Amino acid sequence: IYTGSASNDGIVNNATPAFSLSTATDTAYTGTGHPTAAIASVVLEVSADGGANWSTNATFTAPTGSDTAYTVTASPALSTNTTYKIQARVTDTAGNSATTDLSTTSATIVVDTTNPTAGTLAIVETDGVTNDGVVKVTTPAFTVTSPADTGYGAAAIWKVQLQVASGTSGGSFTDSGTAATSLTSGAYALTLGAQTTDGTYRVQAVTYDVAGNTSTTSPVTIAVDTTNPTAGTLTVNDSYGSTSDSIVKTRTPAFTLTGASDSGYTSPSAASVASVQLQVAPGASGGTFADSGSAVTTANSDGTYTLSIASQVDGTYQVQAIVTDLAGNTSTATAVTIYVDLTPTIPTNLDLATASDSTGTGTTGTSTDNRTKVQTPVITGTSEAGSTVTLYDTDGTTVLGTATTSGTAVSGVAATTGTWSITSSSLSEAVHTLTAKSTDAAGNTSGASASLVITIDISTATPTLDLATVSDSAGASTAGTTSDDLTNATTPTITGTAEAGSLVTISDTFGNSTSALTPTAQAATDGRSEEHTSELQSHWYISYAGFCLKKK
Repeated sequence: IYTGSASNDGIVNNATPAFSLSTATDTAYTGTGHPTAAIASVVLEVSADGGANWSTNATFTAPTGSDTAYTVTASPALSTNTTYKIQARVTDTAGNSATTDLSTTSATIVVDTTNPTAGTLAIVETDGVTNDGVVKVTTPAFTVTSPADTGYGAAAIWKVQLQVASGTSGGSFTDSGTAATSLTSGAYALTLGAQTTDGTYRVQAVTYDVAGNTSTTSPVTIAVDTTNPTAGTLTVNDSYGSTSDSIVKTRTPAFTLTGASDSGYTSPSAASVASVQLQVAPGASGGTFADSGSAVTTANSDGTYTLSIASQVDGTYQVQAIVTDLAGNTSTATAVTIYVDLTPTIPTNLDLATASDSTGTGTTGTSTDNRTKVQTPVITGTSEAGSTVTLYDTDGTTVLGTATTSGTAVSGVAATTGTWSITSSSLSEAVHTLTAKSTDAAGNTSGASASLVITIDISTATPTLDLATVSDSAGASTAGTTSDDLTNATTPTITGTAEAGSLVTISDTFGNSTSALTPTAQAATDGRSEEHTSELQSHWYISYAGFCLKKK
């Protein structure tokens, strides 16, 4: 009776193996009156030295009834790890004997009652976190390394068989998958039968030697997890400008992932998120996502994850987060659209609004000369859409007002422009050199714009008047002179000085009323003016700016 890998290899794991002998007969006698030919005895003989010396071990039992085989159990027990030649000696009633060798491939047997070395069982992981015992396949792979059997020349491992039991303790182990009978790259490679339910399992390997002795490896606890984790919600950490517009002024913006989690088992370790990786795609839609920045494997104390993408140039991007659990299952957090903006736009086209650019009737002033008597003028210009424009006075630090440029901040990222209008705080009478700076939605502040020079003019110089020498007549032998402002000219020429470019009007005061004399005069650019009045009546006393004209 054989055990182990083959029925006739002569290797058994029992020191008192059983043997049988079939078809043992004795030739019948011839003639008359003779006794019946018969088998007298069958004994088991063993030799531990290759057949040089034999000893009787036990006596076979003759068959009874319908049985035809002689049977025997070795006694005394055979020695372990010793090679024996075995034969049956058959003796008839006449004392004749014959022997029959044991029918094995080697004509010998070896008793091997020593269990093999089981080896070391390990799970093969190619996904998620390696060596954590968590897999996302229902038929995980294992290896058994360093199983061995010794003690005799033919000692060897027959096969290795996986067994599985549910849960972290208790339960019965049952064979699972196909046994491995040969080495692959120095180890026995095995695959567990399908485990169709996510959960925790214990797996062990049973190592068989060729005699049929077994040893069992220490069990390995695994978790089968084919369920994707919860991805959570991704938001950009926007601390620039408006904190809710997703416009940032850093090339490596940070993000927070909230609510990412995994569940389903507690052993060999509790189900959890293994890593979070950001991915970026250019543009507001379409495009191909690619990993950006370093993955984060540890959550913050509040369970959130904080990550940053790699450096990006100004523009629009979609950013999503890939959440991977211990088994390697993944889920994707919904992408958010962000706008990277580090380039502010300097305001342009500063101008004094036409309605604020006052002009006097008949003067050289125009509505485009940036000269006005309005002390709170309206200044207009253009800048990045949605940006905040601040208007500064000559010193570059005194703020005269702010305004928001028309258009939206998102459009601003695409380099569109809008218009703005600021009503300045009160300006003193002087020349003012105005500049503007722009702060966009990302919080970037530009440099100063090209300057706009305006003149605030709220007063005019009092004209000076004089009777022109040619009009200041003097009578012969009189006391009159050409500088006494006494003349007999009824249309005298009046001269004087006034603000350059201003309109001078001469008034005639007679009695208690004042009337303008025509024509009026325009002050020259050097401040002088010249005017001819209408004919003066002889009885008039004309006074202007402290000067008098009298008829001689």
